[in-house]
Amino acid sequence: MGQAAYVNGHHRAPGNVRAMRPAHASSPGQLAELFDCEGWFDLDDIVFDPERACVVMPFREVDTAVVAKAPWSLSHASGLRGRDYYAAWRRWLLIIHGAVGPAEYHGQDLTGPHDVLAVEFDAKESEIWIHTDGSWLTVSVPVQRIDVIVEETPEHVGWGLVNPYENGVVHPVPPPKSRRIATPSWL
Repeated sequence: MGQAAYVNGHHRAPGNVRAMRPAHASSPGQLAELFDCEGWFDLDDIVFDPERACVVMPFREVDTAVVAKAPWSLSHASGLRGRDYYAAWRRWLLIIHGAVGPAEYHGQDLTGPHDVLAVEFDAKESEIWIHTDGSWLTVSVPVQRIDVIVEETPEHVGWGLVNPYENGVVHPVPPPKSRRIATPSWL
């Protein structure tokens, strides 16, 4: 196999429109618009780097350019008609610069994975807040300023259900006998 044709290390373009291009926010309005993906993360992966004064939160998002359809016997026999498409998970990074301390977690259910609902700035507390859906967990990071970057990496981290409203679990491969399909028009 020859050299990869794209900067993401693959022989195909990245699946996300913002692929490999970091998006940056330095104001509350930009921050509200910045995070428009449906990422999933685990609390254990969030890291504070005091030397660089930043918090890095890796998360994963479905790459709809790589979709496999599960076999009929698996998806229909179990009654899970809406959960029979699997897509590759791609690693993304949420990097919060200007952090003055580690991330803190607020909520009842700390077990993950957690899906990101919104990222916002609390001016009164001078904190970046990451709100989740479903688990009702909030992650807060004390900051000196709003300086947030979201970027896709070339790292493929496994497979997950397409439109995972309640299930951000990573599988090493799609179910046995799944077949690659063109990206469905409804994605």
